[in-house]
Amino acid sequence: MRNISSTLVIAFLLSGTLTSAQSAEKRTILVNGVATEVMLNGSGDIESTVRTRPNYMQGYVKAPANLNRAPASNPTMEEVATIPNTAAGDLMVSFAKNKFVLDSNGTENLAKVLDQLKTAEKGFVLLRSKFQASSSSSNVVAQKRVYACKKYLESKGIAPNKILISLEPGDMDSNDVKVFVR
Repeated sequence: MRNISSTLVIAFLLSGTLTSAQSAEKRTILVNGVATEVMLNGSGDIESTVRTRPNYMQGYVKAPANLNRAPASNPTMEEVATIPNTAAGDLMVSFAKNKFVLDSNGTENLAKVLDQLKTAEKGFVLLRSKFQASSSSSNVVAQKRVYACKKYLESKGIAPNKILISLEPGDMDSNDVKVFVR
């Protein structure tokens, strides 16, 4: 009798391990960045580690930091840097004091930019405005003036990446936006 009960216990234990082995699934996962083959149970928990697979991801190569590229230069920005701050500009768009809405004179001046841009060597427009450095409201008005000019030029078909903006702090603000066509 004792022999039969010990046989039943052994059979029960073997059937338990067989069912858990049958329900386990072999998968390859990353463990701390290392491809590892593991046995997962039905709920997705790791039952055991089978082996590490160091060459599992052979197609993956870490890219070099600089991708062996030559340093890029931006000729447009280099050209803008050569325009002196005191330059009068090719055109001038004037605004009323503390206003940032384009009037008919401003749109006429900006319309001239379209004609000049067709013959320009580089094909970009620089919009430059000055503001009083000690006044945040002067900065906001200068920004809105420049963006009003930019939106008008974009609406007439000039690509946004061809319109550059320059805001310059100073002792006093200006009611004008200087326009440079290059």
